[in-house]
Amino acid sequence: MTGYIKVLIFLSLAGRMFCKSICGYYYTASVTTYTSCGLWSAFRCTSERYETRYGERCCSNYESYPHCYPSTSIPSVESTLIDGQVYPISNFDPTPSLKPVFRCVVDDTWYGNYTMDIKWTIDGDDIITYTNVSFTDINLTTILRDTDWIDTHQMNMEVQCAIKVNDSGMDSGHFIFSPVFKAGIYPERFEYTVMEGESIDINFTTTVPVGCISSNNIIRAHCDQNFYISQPDYDKSTIQCSNNDGGRNIIFNSEFCGIRVRSLDWEENKILKVYGFIDGLYNYRDRLTYIRISTSSTSTPNEIWKDVKVPGIKVKVLDKDVVLKNRLCQSFNDPHIRTFDGQYYHYMEVGEFVMYRNNKGPYWVHALFTNCGFGWAGSSCHCGIAIRSRNSLLVLRTCQSISRTQKHLLSQPITLLRRCDDSDIIIEQTRYRYKVTLPTGTQIIFTISSWSKFITGISIKPSIPDLEEAKGLCGFPNTVKNPIDDYMHRENGVVNSYKEFADSWRIDNTMKDEQLFVEEPTFLSEDISVEVHNKKALAHYCVCDQEASSTVSLDDFNTLHCNLTEATDYCVENSQSSTGSLSSFYTGCKDTVKTRKRRSLITNSPSSIEGDDDFEFQPLTYENDVYSEDVYVPDTFRNGWTEESARQACLESIRNAVPSNLYSDFGDLSEDFFVQTCTMDIKLVGDMTFLADTIDAMVTSIIIEAVRNESLYIEETASGNETILTYITSLLCPSNCNNNGNCTSGVCICSDGFMGIDCSRQTSVPPSGVSIQYNGICSSKTRSCVKTNIYGDFQSTIIWYKRRSFQILQRSILYTSEFEILKAEFRNVFMVTVELKSSRRKRSTQTTTTPEGYEISLSNDGINFGENFSIIIYDEDCYSYEVNIVTIGISVGIVLAVAVIVAVIVLCKCKSIEKKIPMNSTSQCKTVTFTDLETFYPESRSRTPVDLFLVKQK
Repeated sequence: MTGYIKVLIFLSLAGRMFCKSICGYYYTASVTTYTSCGLWSAFRCTSERYETRYGERCCSNYESYPHCYPSTSIPSVESTLIDGQVYPISNFDPTPSLKPVFRCVVDDTWYGNYTMDIKWTIDGDDIITYTNVSFTDINLTTILRDTDWIDTHQMNMEVQCAIKVNDSGMDSGHFIFSPVFKAGIYPERFEYTVMEGESIDINFTTTVPVGCISSNNIIRAHCDQNFYISQPDYDKSTIQCSNNDGGRNIIFNSEFCGIRVRSLDWEENKILKVYGFIDGLYNYRDRLTYIRISTSSTSTPNEIWKDVKVPGIKVKVLDKDVVLKNRLCQSFNDPHIRTFDGQYYHYMEVGEFVMYRNNKGPYWVHALFTNCGFGWAGSSCHCGIAIRSRNSLLVLRTCQSISRTQKHLLSQPITLLRRCDDSDIIIEQTRYRYKVTLPTGTQIIFTISSWSKFITGISIKPSIPDLEEAKGLCGFPNTVKNPIDDYMHRENGVVNSYKEFADSWRIDNTMKDEQLFVEEPTFLSEDISVEVHNKKALAHYCVCDQEASSTVSLDDFNTLHCNLTEATDYCVENSQSSTGSLSSFYTGCKDTVKTRKRRSLITNSPSSIEGDDDFEFQPLTYENDVYSEDVYVPDTFRNGWTEESARQACLESIRNAVPSNLYSDFGDLSEDFFVQTCTMDIKLVGDMTFLADTIDAMVTSIIIEAVRNESLYIEETASGNETILTYITSLLCPSNCNNNGNCTSGVCICSDGFMGIDCSRQTSVPPSGVSIQYNGICSSKTRSCVKTNIYGDFQSTIIWYKRRSFQILQRSILYTSEFEILKAEFRNVFMVTVELKSSRRKRSTQTTTTPEGYEISLSNDGINFGENFSIIIYDEDCYSYEVNIVTIGISVGIVLAVAVIVAVIVLCKCKSIEKKIPMNSTSQCKTVTFTDLETFYPESRSRTPVDLFLVKQK
């Protein structure tokens, strides 16, 4: 900074000649008027004699005049640490604390007896002035302390000091100010731009040291100051939450929501890595947000950082989701497949296949295909889907066995969720349709047919992290849409044959580590499980949409705001509302302490005693014909169909169901492809059975694309009474809800008295296809038996049940309560749960331990109930059972073989409940049996034992 005054003088006295002396630069020509040259002035100087302001003479022998003072001093501000109060610290010798202060620095060499005035300013405001300070004391007595300004100013601030030299008590007249010192923490700049899914680095510089309660470096290593970051103004609109991706703009790759500056390394730059948040929308404009910096708490040595004021850092987020526009993988019955990049092919194999795989999660989607039945040789339908998200697994399966020539469906679909981390997966269920969202934003949508029990189709909408990564039957999604490499073989790279490509993604019986439809998939075992619940093993992202509060534990705050492992997030509102949907499935996670096992199809695991929620797992089997090539596939049309009539019927049906402008404008769908698939299906099965699946695939594609188009939420129809999106989706409900409801977002909202996916069912009709868990047998030894699952076809989410309790005596049934009507817990369209404990139950006067149970019936409207069925609760320490087959005649002449329980009852007498009775002991017990109730109730047609048997002593 020396030389600044010289430059100033040169500028003030341009064109003059100068001579240097200890007094500085003075005129060599005669000057008759006073001229100010910054701090110093010249008076009537000549080339022979130099006269100072105070009348002293200087000439070539200027050194004989030592009372001149320098003209080149410019002060500067320095921030440093000084010793403060001593705080006692256990196990350490006492050392002074360190507090940050500001010091005014002057570098010139001094001659003579001078004093200085030192003035401090902050943001242009005078703070404190020290007068007549000797040079030797200037660094000790003129520092600027926090107590001088902390009540009136805040960091980040502009600090200056000024000096004025006094000679023998005479005022030199002017203060010379230091350059501005920016005190605080500062980003490299205040405006940035980032692309969705990509990152930028914001460099922060701290200009003031961080204090500490001790000057001991061991302790200083643990002294730091946290600066918290937040983006409190993120968009919380409905638009941003429309597809389950959170309504945010940016997230931070950081250990916590902030920047940590340590006492020992405060001079090092700190880097904040900021990612553009992937919102899953095709944005109609760039998104803007601001990063806020704050301090919620400070330690005593660092009180200067309290309420630091940093201008908001503006970040503009550019949309990248648009590269995924109209890119959707679909497989619909009987499998016609479209890849992410728009390649179409028809694949009719059966078995387990990889639809989608991104190993970065890992994230997998597997599908099961089996014969569609009805004698349709060569047909193939979806009967299962398994979705792996890191260490969590969702499975829905409708088939019991895989076959190339026949269908073998389960009486009720198996639904299973093993979720090891709340952030692994979000599931939304709307009647028969499921939408699953992965942490990357990738979504899987599938629907179960209410009549065939097959999965009609699977749609997978990719996300930015899938580009150049995902593989499987869905192909290889390039950054720029290009189907040239979609047939990516599992091992051999790109191949020309779709069959060779698709065959490579089959999961056969040798691939134990990849099978997802087994009872215990290998990846869930503890020895090879990916420790995804350990956040340290993953990328770590923070949301930071709120400022940290001094009243909240920092650990709790970071747990809440720094739990992301991808550059996207579920919408908070949707993830919370989805909790109910998750109860549709068994939820659990294999851990290192206890493994959940199934002992049989009837008896539950001991772990179910706690929650009394279990499911009946039936192993998936494969028929011998799975790999057979000897399957005849019809090569001609039948049942009166021709290629032309089939094509015309398909074209008319598709156009009647879906307005052509919708699938051309909002789905980029090929009408020719869907007409072709429909025509092929008619040729294969001889009718239009699969037309509904084709139309459902088209509708699903349109809705998926429409809800991602942000502009459709804003633009309105010509009438101005609804948005374009509302209008589009109101046209996409099945059968237009049969005029019994309103179509909203492609879903029928049924009027009172109606229900079902198309509002075609009446609520006055009780649920159909009802059966009870474990054939109505519950052992109190392995389950608490306080509730049970009931299977059926539940078209309404509100199901009522009527129950009354009973005890089974030696020769009769004793009802111990009256009927009461309660609301069942809806789990999914195939299962509800009812509670069994009755508050109005009467106790039997019998002292023996006897089996008891409940008689239950179901209703959709709480008025009209179906037939009764029962559950029996028994103690297996006192009772055992065996399963026999009893043939029951039905009035229409059909013989139905029903599996019923013939329970051999070992009736405990003269024993306390606590005492264990060996099953082979007969000394104090009587043996009784349930006998065929055909003798007593020939009109009974229940599926459960109580109405088929009475207790009778042998």
